[in-house]
Amino acid sequence: MRVLKKLLLSLIILVVLLAGIGLLLPRRVHVERSANIEALPATVFALVNDFAMFNRWSPWHAMDPQAEYTLEGPPRGVGARMIWKGDPKTVGSGSQEIVESRPNETVKTHLDFGEQGAATALFTLTPDWHQGRLGIRDRPGNESSQPILRTHVR
Repeated sequence: MRVLKKLLLSLIILVVLLAGIGLLLPRRVHVERSANIEALPATVFALVNDFAMFNRWSPWHAMDPQAEYTLEGPPRGVGARMIWKGDPKTVGSGSQEIVESRPNETVKTHLDFGEQGAATALFTLTPDWHQGRLGIRDRPGNESSQPILRTHVR
């Protein structure tokens, strides 16, 4: 019986501790990555501005090659929309829509992960002398009032 009480007390302390940590975390999350790509910005822009080209460059496709994709709206640029459904343990399901597109400069998308929330991704192309630099900013809309949910960033 003592072991059970200690185990229960330890579990309660752990839950309170996680909730406390969650309250101390910022409400917004910002993730940014960049890479030098040996290609002209126009070439890179054409790939990220067209969801029909998504699986040619996306690491998500390699994680779940069996995922199903549906394209809606215009073929590329603002209004183009991709809906995916895959293994819940890897890519899950959701949608992504291009909401801003400036040729050879930026592509901004809105991602909807259903119950997991929403995010905005900004692909910024910066031309270098002979290659393009691609910066990706991901801003999950993880403004949760539930502190434990704030401890998980996907």
